[in-house]
Amino acid sequence: MITVYVEAERTVKPVTLTAEDPLPDNAIWVDILQPSDAEREAMGQKLGLALPTTADMHEIEATSRTYADDGVLFVTAPTISTTEDGHPKSEPATFIFDGMRLTTLRLAETGSIDRFAQDLLARPGQPHEPADLLIGVIGAVLDRLADLMEALIRRVEVISGEIFRDDGTGQTRRQGRERKRAMQGSLRAIGRDGRMLARIRSSLTGFERVLGFLATRLPDLGPAQTAALSHARRDAASLIQHADFQEQQIEFLLDATVGLITIEQTEIVRVLSIAATVFLPPTLIASLYGMNFANMPELGSPLGYPLVLVAMLISVIAPLWYFRRKGWM
Repeated sequence: MITVYVEAERTVKPVTLTAEDPLPDNAIWVDILQPSDAEREAMGQKLGLALPTTADMHEIEATSRTYADDGVLFVTAPTISTTEDGHPKSEPATFIFDGMRLTTLRLAETGSIDRFAQDLLARPGQPHEPADLLIGVIGAVLDRLADLMEALIRRVEVISGEIFRDDGTGQTRRQGRERKRAMQGSLRAIGRDGRMLARIRSSLTGFERVLGFLATRLPDLGPAQTAALSHARRDAASLIQHADFQEQQIEFLLDATVGLITIEQTEIVRVLSIAATVFLPPTLIASLYGMNFANMPELGSPLGYPLVLVAMLISVIAPLWYFRRKGWM
């Protein structure tokens, strides 16, 4: 899908193009979304640019993410989009600045860029210079990443409250099962938020690199544009610090959850070990007198059976008394 935003009388209008349509002369922003190979090649010829391929956009080297070609600036950074099943997905987006217009090349729908376009259409009086559009669309992406970070922080707080909730000492069997299921759910939620945080931080790192590159390469910026670019750089740096802190929080919650689950499993193993130890002596006694050898005088004694029962009872009581004295149960 190719959408061109054209300026006429201080207003902006979107125009949908096909690969065969000519490029309007008054285009200020060309948005290329999920292009086919034919569309990519055709738009590259119309723009006079060598548009990066999908493989090029996935390169992680700094020289592949930020570079200049004949005075045209190419910057690429990961953006976060939502798939049809509701799961977040990270795909790179390339922003191309040639001084006359902004060109965006996206591999997936990005809500922040779409909202920026809607805001651009709703506010005809705002600046429409290509540099303003470039800084503005990057700022919109950073705002979206900040919103995602805030939502993640709230989820982490809820998970933390569930993990460290004081349930008291008198749990019923049903409450214990529900507690175990809740811990398993918390573990999965922590994993999902950890993956989301990794995507957010990757995107922030990419845009911090992009903004640093643009700060030294964008030509003839005015005071307002310079201030907006500096503001975006500060936002990116601040969000990265928040992401680092949240990463530590998630690692702590992950370790705490695994530790609590391990404690519960250890408690189960302890109970089974005590039960096995307690019933080992009576099992040994029963095994001895189950041999039926001829020279076992107790077999012929009228007191043999009750004496063996008493011995088995004592062999159970003695370990229990010892374990309780040691505080093991």
